[in-house]
Amino acid sequence: MGAQILVTGATGMVGGEVMRQLSARGAPPIALAHSADKAPALEALCTEVRIADLRDEAAVRAAVRGIDRLFMLTPVTPDQAEIGRTLVQAAAEAGVQRIVKLSIIGADLEPGIALGRWHREMERAIEDSGVAWTFLRPAGFMQNMAGLFGATVPAQGMFFLPCGDAAVCKSDARDVAAVAASVLLDDGWEGQALTITGPEALTYYQIAALMAEASDRPVTYVDVPEAAARAGLEQAGVPEPMLSAFMELWALEKTGGAAEVTDAVERVTGKAPRSFADFARDNAAAWKPAAAGGPAPD
Repeated sequence: MGAQILVTGATGMVGGEVMRQLSARGAPPIALAHSADKAPALEALCTEVRIADLRDEAAVRAAVRGIDRLFMLTPVTPDQAEIGRTLVQAAAEAGVQRIVKLSIIGADLEPGIALGRWHREMERAIEDSGVAWTFLRPAGFMQNMAGLFGATVPAQGMFFLPCGDAAVCKSDARDVAAVAASVLLDDGWEGQALTITGPEALTYYQIAALMAEASDRPVTYVDVPEAAARAGLEQAGVPEPMLSAFMELWALEKTGGAAEVTDAVERVTGKAPRSFADFARDNAAAWKPAAAGGPAPD
């Protein structure tokens, strides 16, 4: 019998892809879902669905019983560090042998940005737990350009960010998940922090051009002032401290602090990471007007 692997965040973008890739490798995991209504969508990719609110300590302790390896993905919320500490403590007490944590690029920088500090707090809890670990620190996800940041493209043919003309290197969530699956199943990556990126750094102007080429329609990146970006987040209902955390991230990108390119995907998986051009071709429908048959992003 193989190791019992628990995937948290199983219904999300990265967690769901980790589930698919583990299943494809003949190692279907156990999925952790927030509520029972999410379970049916997961059952084909796992051996069991466990239900737990990550803010419920008793439910978390029950969820990690009998688990050998944990893929740890916490929600992007202001209390994620507290949630993470609870999960790490429960895992250590349950005898989990390995934690593979989804972190963020630059989590080790001092003083860093809020998003990085929150993840580093969780990383330290894992280091102090005595459980073997691997940290995955991906760059910003390409998928956000087909949803969160590119949500205005289908209707307006534009997306708006306060990032100037600096180059950024993004990662494809499918590549991040491939690294996660390998690290969960294969030995030799313990005690390592892997910074995961795509193969090249591009400006948002270049990203817009690739989106346009793939979707066969004009796509324009509009570099907006920081005040306008903040107002947009406020209008969308993004609360503090998440609002300021996003502004910090964009300020970092604007100064060139998100242009690092690494070879982690190829070193771990043996395959080159997907380029943004690859991603754009695969997701061209996300940027087409709904009337033309392309679904608008969720």
